[in-house]
Order: sequence, then structure tokens, then C-alpha cells
Amino acid sequence: MTNPHKGRSREGWMSPRIAGPIQREDTAGHNRPDRDAPSLAIRMDEAATLLHAIVPARMILIILGGFVAVLILPRQPCVEWVAGGLAVETWSWFATRAQASGKPIGRWARANFIANYVALNLCWLLLGALLWHAGTPEGMASGVVLFLAIGSIFSLLFYAAPVMFLVAGAVPAIGTMTVIALTDGHSWHQLLPIWLMLGLATIFNLGRAMGTPSAQQQQHWLSESLNSYEVLAENITDVITRVDLGGTCEYASPAALTALGYRPDELVGTNLIGLLDPESTTAIADVFAKLSADMTRPGVLTTRARHRDGHWLWLQTSLKMICADGTAIGLIGVSRDISEQMAADIALRQARDDVAAARDVAIEASRAKTNFLANMSHELRTPLNAVLGFAELLSIDSFADRRTEYAEFIHGSGMHLLGLVDDLLDLSRIEAGKLELRNESIFMEALIDECLTTVDPKARAGRLNLMTGIEPRLPRVLADRRALKQILLNLLTNAIKFTAEGGVVETFARLDPSGEFCFGVRDTGVGIAEKDQQRVFERFGQSRHDVASAEMGTGLGLPIVRGLAEAHGGSVTLESRLAHGTCVTVRLPSQSMPRAIRVVA
Repeated sequence: MTNPHKGRSREGWMSPRIAGPIQREDTAGHNRPDRDAPSLAIRMDEAATLLHAIVPARMILIILGGFVAVLILPRQPCVEWVAGGLAVETWSWFATRAQASGKPIGRWARANFIANYVALNLCWLLLGALLWHAGTPEGMASGVVLFLAIGSIFSLLFYAAPVMFLVAGAVPAIGTMTVIALTDGHSWHQLLPIWLMLGLATIFNLGRAMGTPSAQQQQHWLSESLNSYEVLAENITDVITRVDLGGTCEYASPAALTALGYRPDELVGTNLIGLLDPESTTAIADVFAKLSADMTRPGVLTTRARHRDGHWLWLQTSLKMICADGTAIGLIGVSRDISEQMAADIALRQARDDVAAARDVAIEASRAKTNFLANMSHELRTPLNAVLGFAELLSIDSFADRRTEYAEFIHGSGMHLLGLVDDLLDLSRIEAGKLELRNESIFMEALIDECLTTVDPKARAGRLNLMTGIEPRLPRVLADRRALKQILLNLLTNAIKFTAEGGVVETFARLDPSGEFCFGVRDTGVGIAEKDQQRVFERFGQSRHDVASAEMGTGLGLPIVRGLAEAHGGSVTLESRLAHGTCVTVRLPSQSMPRAIRVVA
């Protein structure tokens, strides 16, 4: 992601521009305030910074001082003094430029500043000496004022405490008054009361002045406080940001590089909402609405954010509104990477879902087992009851003339019972993957005729029309003959069973353009509802029309058909509509060979 504001210099909200202490370059190339106790060199650098800022004002003072001196001294020395003073002030601007710009300070720069500062004071001391040697009361008084003022200013540059300001303001006045009084012939005894009153006034203000820290001390306290916050911001793993109400970043802590891959200066000036998941717009609006409704309470936003390398991570951000005079002006956010926690939560939810799914499968398996036992009990009991009932009738002499008929009933019930057991065994072998298929070349038209002959009596009894739709010149099929015959018989039996009188049952076979061999049975029977079409391929699965039928099946026919087709590498499709009939199609691959099944040649 390219930052459109890259390279833009901008002050962060926690980085106010202050006059001192002087910035040093650390090993990483960043300017940092000196965290050690203020040494003489630091105080000198601070003084140079302050002097650089007032060079223009001091040049004006040089000119004004020249005008005042003209009132006492001849014009020529005053003009020369002004010219020399302006030259020294110009030198001062160059001598203090490095300290004011925050560049690294070397010995030569400090020596140059000291020489310039000495020259500045000598310049004013020269003017004071000229005024003193004028010999007039006003000249002597003006000279004393300059001497005392220069001393006071020198002290204030290195220790700007309120008590020093008090002394600096009082000493020149006392000195001037003393000179004027002495030149007018006043004695020390006459001046003593005035000095005492000035002393009392000084004492009145001295306590307050001494209790107030110096500007340098306040500056160092501020620097230490900022340094503490800087250390905290640099070492905390959470990302601290300040944004305006539009989402534009005004400050970002160094942790942004680790969490998001962006340097703080790359984020400043960009809209942080662009880094968040677009789907979190509603959540952002909700949190902002809550913060606006009660600006004293924090809010929490959990959303995804895009890392610089493109991957997504989860951030949980605690937000607090920033207010000025009761008006919201921005937001402070503390963001934490909770990707691992979210991954653990997702994994836990997935595990719970898996457990619930496994429980549902177990419940369904238990239900299937119950249904299986219930269906098997019914299916086995019906032919067994017939066998036992007719066998008992055969033992009674009075029914001797009907023994042949009863024997046929017993035989039919036994065959039905045997077929049911065979179906169960076949289905079990199919599901266990142990079905043995004997591969042989099969002429499909002959196999269909054989199956139609088998079911013809039932079709005639139901007055149904059996038809065929076999494509001419079909190739032989390489498959298990018994399995294909069972597929056809199961499909034909179902079709005959659920087709009303006068209906049509058609057996078809064709070669699909894709090379697959297709065969199946379609009928004009009752049809199967769409919601039941998947169920009929399950064990003992039946549609509601099957259940309502007078001749209800076992629910094993279609599961066996699908199992046998899949054993040959094929598939089964079912198309059906209620009252419009059903069509079941079996598709075998062009090289019909069993898969994952042991073939017995």
C-alpha cells in the first residue's frame, strides 16, 4: 500500500515544538532531548537558542542605544558604536544558528558562541564606560544602569528563575537612584530609609519568587515528562493513534511498524479507515454513535485490518473521544493484535460445531439402527408368519385337498424371505466394499429381454404395457451379469409396483455421446416428490407415496442399484415428478470395470 503522504513532514500531537532543551542526534539519527542533568554546555546551548531568536530585536536596541547616547555623548563615537554593535549582532546570528536549528553542536560552535557573547557584552560595557566618563549625573547613572543590566541579563540567560527577574529589575533602579542621590550631595544616612523600604518590598516578593521554579527547570521537567511518554510509546506493544473526526491519522506510536508494517510517519496524514475491513463500516458507525452520545465513556471496536504485506489481522481497539470546550475534536485509540485469540475462538467454535455434527450423526445412526431393526422385524415376520401358518394348515387332515396350494404359498413366502436376505447381504457387502464382481462380456438386449420375461406375469396382472427403447447395434458391456440383472429387475419391479393400471413401463439402453453406456427404466407411475428423491437411495428409505401404497416395498431396491452401479465405476440419476412418472438412468463408463472392488476373473 503506497502512502500518498509519504515524505510529508508533520508534527505529531504528542511532539510539540519547544524552545529547548537542545535536540541531540541519537545513533538512529533521530533528534532527542538530552535526558541527562543539565550541564554547563547544555545551558550554553539553551542560551544560544534564546539569543538567536531575539537578534533582530537586539539590533533595534543597538540603534535605540545610539540615539540615547547622542543625548549625552558626541555624535561621532555614537555612530561608530552603533556600527560596531550591528556588526557584532550579525556575527551573533551566525554564531547561534546551529544551536537554534537543533543540529549537533561541536566545540568550535560553542567557542564561537562564547567569543561572540563576550563581544556583545564588551560592546555594551564600552557604551557604559563612555557614558560614565562623560562626568554628568545622567551619564554616570546611564552607565551604572548598563553595567548592572548586563550582569543581570548574563545571569538570566543561565538561570531564569523568578527571583532573578526580581533582582534584575530592582538592582538597576537602586543603582541609578544611588548615583543620582550621591551626585546631588545626599548622604548615605539620607538614602538608608529608601534602601530599607526597597529591601522590605523585595522580601515581600522574594518568598513567592523563590517558590516558583525557573524557566529552565520547568523546561527540563517538561522534557523529562515528554521523555517518559516517549519511552512508554516506543516500548508498549499496543498501537496508540490519534485521529480527527474524519479518521485522518494525526499521531501513531512506533508499535504500528510491528503490528501493521507501517512506520508512524507513513500513517500520519492518511485515513486509517482505509486499512479496515470494508464489512466493518456498520460496526464503526455504531461505535462512533455511542461515543458521540456519551463522550465520557470509552468504546471498543473489534475488526479486521490489512497489514502492509496484504494479510488480514484482527485488531481490538479501545476508543475515547477527545474534547475541547465540550466539543469533540478527535479520537484516541489503543489497538491490540488479537489474531491468535480470534483464531483460537474460531477453532473452538469449529470444534463445538464438529462435536454437534458428530452428535447429530450419532443420533441419526441410532435412529437408522432403530428404523432398520423395526423394518427388518416387519419384513422377516411377514413371510415367516405365512410359512408357519400354511405349514400348520398342512398338518390338519381336513385341508388335505388344498395341500398343493398351501405348499405353493409356503414356497412363495420362502422365496420372498430368501430374496430379502439376499438383498440385505448384497447391500452389506456393497457398503463394506467386499462385493465380488465377475467380469464378462454382456449383450444388453438379451439381458433386458430376460428380465422382461421374468416380470411379465406381474405386469400382465397389473394390466401394464411393457415397452423397450433399445438403440440398435449397441456394443457389448464388460460387467458382472448378475449385478446388471439385479439392477434391471429392481428397477422394473419398482416401476411395475407403483404404476397404475393401463400405465407404461419402458426399458431403454443407449450409448451416450460422451462414451458412457446408459440403461434404465422409465414409467408413468405416481412419481416421487422432489424432497423425497434423495431419501429413496438410503437404506429402507421410502417416499410418502411408497408408504401409502398397498404394495409397500422394503426400501432396499434403489440403494442396491446405486451401490452396484458405483461398484462398476458408474452412477445413477433419478428424474421424477408427482403424477408424471419416474425415470432412473444407470451410467457405466466406456471401459466398464469395477473400481476398488476385488474382481474375480
